[in-house]
Amino acid sequence: MRVLGFLLIGLFSSTATQALPEFGVVEKRDWSFEVIGAVPVQGGGRVKPLDSFAREAAVFVTGRTTYEGWHPIDLVLSFVTNPDYWRDQRIIKVRHKDVKKQLLLDGDRIDYSPQELFSNSVVGQYASEMMTGETQAVVPGEMKQNPRENDLKQLIQKIFVFRQIITGEAWLVFPSSNPSETAEVWGSLERLKTNEPQEIGSPEALYKQLITAYLKKDEASFNKVSLEIAESVGARAESQQPGVMGKVKAEAFYNRFKPYQWTWILYLIAGLLLLAAFVWKPEEMTKLAWAGLTILILGFCMNIAGMAVRTYIAGRPPVSNMYESVVWVGFGTVFFGLIIYAFKRNLVLPMTVALLASLTLLVGDSAPAVMDPSIQPLVPVLRSNLWLTVHVLTITISYSAFAVAFGLGVVTVFYFIKNNGALSGIRKQVDSMNDLIYRAIQIGVVLLAAGTILGGVWADYSWGRFWGWDPKEVWALIALLAYLAVLHGRLTGWVGTFNFSVLAVVSFLTVIMAWYGVNFILGAGLHTYGFSAGGFSTVCAFVGAVTLYVGYAYLLVLRQRDKKSN
Repeated sequence: MRVLGFLLIGLFSSTATQALPEFGVVEKRDWSFEVIGAVPVQGGGRVKPLDSFAREAAVFVTGRTTYEGWHPIDLVLSFVTNPDYWRDQRIIKVRHKDVKKQLLLDGDRIDYSPQELFSNSVVGQYASEMMTGETQAVVPGEMKQNPRENDLKQLIQKIFVFRQIITGEAWLVFPSSNPSETAEVWGSLERLKTNEPQEIGSPEALYKQLITAYLKKDEASFNKVSLEIAESVGARAESQQPGVMGKVKAEAFYNRFKPYQWTWILYLIAGLLLLAAFVWKPEEMTKLAWAGLTILILGFCMNIAGMAVRTYIAGRPPVSNMYESVVWVGFGTVFFGLIIYAFKRNLVLPMTVALLASLTLLVGDSAPAVMDPSIQPLVPVLRSNLWLTVHVLTITISYSAFAVAFGLGVVTVFYFIKNNGALSGIRKQVDSMNDLIYRAIQIGVVLLAAGTILGGVWADYSWGRFWGWDPKEVWALIALLAYLAVLHGRLTGWVGTFNFSVLAVVSFLTVIMAWYGVNFILGAGLHTYGFSAGGFSTVCAFVGAVTLYVGYAYLLVLRQRDKKSN
C-alpha cells in the first residue's frame, strides 16, 4: 500500500489538499440522491454504484453509515467541496486506550479531527516504524497484528482515505471510452482541477456541472445532470464490461431498499406475536399465532430475496465474510426451525427461531464498522464457487441448527427457573423441548461433519494437505466433538433431562469460538482472509450472560435435589 508514502510527504500540505472551489455554508442537503447513487464508479477491484462507494467511505472514515444525519453521498460530496471545514471536524474515532496514550491524545474522548491527528508529532514516528510492515507480504499462518498495531495502522489508513476523498483521487468516476488504448481504464475526479477544456456532454464536463449544482444547492439541476451522467458513464462502463450496469442498478436498489433491515424487523414482529400467542394459549394455533407465523414466513422470503440479489451482484454465494455469514446463519435458523415445526407442531419453535434470527440480523445491521456489509471481491484462495458452496455454506449453516438448539435450550432452562428448579409439573414440556433440541443437534452435527470433511478436501486442493491443525480447523473439530458428546450422552442416558438442555446452551459457546473467536480474537492460521477486529466486549457480555443464566438455573436445581435428599 502507498499509505505511508503519502503521509510522509505531507498529507495536508497546500499542494496535496488543493481541491475543488468551496462555495457557501457547509450544510446537509435534504435530497434523495437516488439518481446519482446509481451511477457506476470503480473501487475496491470492481464496478459499483456511487451509493456503495459513498457508504463504504463514510463507514471507514467515520465508523457510521450516516454521520450525524448526513446522507453518505452528501457527506463525501461535502468532503470534496469543503475540505478545509471537514479537516477540522471530529469525524475519526480512536477507541483504543493504548493508541491514545501513544499518540498523546486526550483520553477523555474518542472523536478527533483529521488535522488534529496528523498534526500530532507522534503519528509520523509511528508511520515510519510501520513502513516495513506495510510493504511486507503476508506470510501464510503468521499471527495477526495485536489490537494496538492494528488500530494504529487503521487510523493511518483512515487519514489516507480521507485525503484521497478530498483531493478526488478516490473517485474513479471516468471510464475510458477506449480502454485498450490507455493504461488508465478509470480516471479520477482530479481531472476537474485542470483548466483543460472538456468536451461538451463528456463525463468530465457533466461532473463539473454536477459539482456546481451541488454547491449552488440547485436540486433540479443536480438531478438533471445526474441523469445525463448515468447515461454517459453507464454506456462507457457497459462497453468495458458487458452486463455490469444490471448489477450496478441492482446494487443501488439493494442499498436503498435494505432487505435485511426489513427482514429482522419482520422476524422481530413475528417473534413477539408468537411469544404473546404462546403465553396466552401455548397448545392452540390462535389467530395471533397464525399472524406471527405468516409474518415469519414473509420475513423468511425477504431474507431469501436479499441473499439472491446479493449473490447476483457479487457473482458468488454470500458467505465470504462475517457479515454475510451472520445473514446466512439467520436464514438457516428460520429454515431449520420451520422444517422441524412442520413435523413437530410446537409453537415454541417458530417463536424461538424468529427471535434468534431477528437478533442475529440486527447485530449484523447495527455494527458496520465491525462486520463490513460491503460487497468485496474474493481473495484468491476463495475463488471457487464450487468449494465456497459445498464447504463454507455447509459448515456455516450447521451453526444455524446449533443456534436453534441453543434457543430451545434457553427456553427449556427457563422452564426450570420458573418452576424453581423442580422437574415435577413440567416434565411433559421439558421432554418435548429436549426432543426438539435433539433433532436440531442431529442436523447440525451431520452438516458440521460434512463441512469439516469437505474443508479438508478443499485444503488438500488449495494448500496441499488435508489437515494441518490450523486454529479454524481445530475449533471446528472441537465444536463437532462437543456436540457428538452431547448426543452420545443423551442416547446412553449419561446426561439427564436438565443437563441435556444446559449442554445444548453451553455447547453453543464452542460454535461462537469457531465462528467469531478464531477470526476476531486468535487471528492466527491460514484463514487470514477472515481476520477482523471488534465486538469483543459484546461477545464477552453474551458469554457472561449465558454463564450466569445457566449457573442460576443450576443452583435452583441443586437446591431442589438437596430438599429431596433431606
